[in-house]
Amino acid sequence: LTVNGKRYCGTSGPSGAVAEDGVVEWRSDSVEVKSGWKICWPTLPPSPPSPPPAPPPPPALPSPPPLSPPPPLSPGFVAAASEAKLRNLIEEATVTAADVSIYLPPSAKFKLGSQIRCGSNIKVTVASSGEGATLDGKGETRLFYLSGGCSLTLRGLTLVNGRAE
Repeated sequence: LTVNGKRYCGTSGPSGAVAEDGVVEWRSDSVEVKSGWKICWPTLPPSPPSPPPAPPPPPALPSPPPLSPPPPLSPGFVAAASEAKLRNLIEEATVTAADVSIYLPPSAKFKLGSQIRCGSNIKVTVASSGEGATLDGKGETRLFYLSGGCSLTLRGLTLVNGRAE
């Protein structure tokens, strides 16, 4: 496990560490065993109360010019706009033993029905930009399960409600 460029191995852990650069890198050992790291994410704080109703809107203004298309993906990244696509990209990479870099749209919320598995000696990068995407275990499942030497790098994501088993 690497947080802020510092490696943690064995029984030493990053108690209270915060990923200042938004990157947590986790690499499994080459065999599947029951002991290892658990990353537990706190749940999000409750939403603030709703504001009072807004006054009526002013008269309509002329339509703005059309928005320009979003910027192109970084080279080598594949977009995933749904949990199913994210899961399929990682599963395909595991089967073909090919590294994969996945981009999740900013503000996207992925509610996981089960853990995402990576069981091959590959590198998986999952990244977002802007306010970032959220992966939510709904308090029912861990978010990722790594084995077989899989290396996972997360950038610009919020991880919530994961469950350690």
